[in-house]
Amino acid sequence: MFFRDNEVNLQELANRIRDKQIVPFFGAGISADIFPVWRRYLLDLIEPGDRKVQAWVESELNSEDCDYESILQKLLTEYHRKFYDETQKIFSTRKISGERLRQAVWEFPRLFQGPMITTNLDQVLEWVYRSSNLPVTVGLAGETGFIRDKMIASDLCLWKIHGDIEKTDTWVLTKKQYDSLYSNNKFVDLFHVFLENKMLLFIGASLKSDKVVALLKALYEKNYHICHYAILNAPDNEDEFIEEQKRLWSLGIKPIWYTVKNQDHSEFDRLIFELTRRVGCRFRESYLPVGVSARLADNVRREKELELISDRLKASGFAVLTGAEGVGKTQLALSYACEISQEDVIFLSCASKENFQQSLYDFLRKSGNFMEIFIKHGDAD
Repeated sequence: MFFRDNEVNLQELANRIRDKQIVPFFGAGISADIFPVWRRYLLDLIEPGDRKVQAWVESELNSEDCDYESILQKLLTEYHRKFYDETQKIFSTRKISGERLRQAVWEFPRLFQGPMITTNLDQVLEWVYRSSNLPVTVGLAGETGFIRDKMIASDLCLWKIHGDIEKTDTWVLTKKQYDSLYSNNKFVDLFHVFLENKMLLFIGASLKSDKVVALLKALYEKNYHICHYAILNAPDNEDEFIEEQKRLWSLGIKPIWYTVKNQDHSEFDRLIFELTRRVGCRFRESYLPVGVSARLADNVRREKELELISDRLKASGFAVLTGAEGVGKTQLALSYACEISQEDVIFLSCASKENFQQSLYDFLRKSGNFMEIFIKHGDAD
């Protein structure tokens, strides 16, 4: 399926991120490699052997008007203390590890160093930012004064509007909890401040939540100049895709689409990597010799070769690119590094020992970590 507006919307978004006009709104999708999304979470809450509740939950999940919050309200009524204990077990921070996270998640600290919003109970974002040496200040839904001050100052902060896994009294999961939060005038007013003064970028959020959608729709109907962005998985059916696109437009949202095939979300990763490249926070000139960084601007796709590199690296940890001069070996290597790296890429030429020595010397000098290097004649190349 061809996404006609993707290129324009992606470049617009990159420009706005660079100008610090974007507040990211993170949904459960960014944590889905570690923690369950709604349907799996609901099923995991059911006590083993409780066939009555199991049958009811499955029936509700399969209904056309499935209401997750109402199902959770019922499960809380059924299980009481066990509901809280099991939820904390399911979303335990101890489960988080760098190996299990999507590679694209590591790009967020590069892209966003101001106010952020999430509906996630888990602590994936805090963990990633802390691991990137950028500890983030966290505020909860009721801490509107604190969040307002942070937003005005454009400080790095995370507004967890549906609570934190370690603080059960802050959770917004059940119908009663949702109704209470979204009828709170202070919270709604502050959310409108975000919507009116900043552009939101929805990442990992389906934008199907009635409460958040209602806020977006109400404000957009008052001000048709409001604009937000969303990175979303496109429906496979073309008719459904057109209808979903129109629904998003009616909320003031410009969608940037990607496709998923056989549960493979690698297109999402590529979109995020491309976004960070366009913003200019992924690769730094000081890490790339003169002339090499220019090759990153070339957007030639060589999917088969990239897949071969990935397969070889997974099998042995090494991949050697060979071929005649000028066929694009360097560009191919840079393209692969651009897509999979979690840190800046360091390009060192190894055409000869002397050439490598000079490249390493230049890199250390430019990066501010200069030190003497002694390479004795006779060492292995």
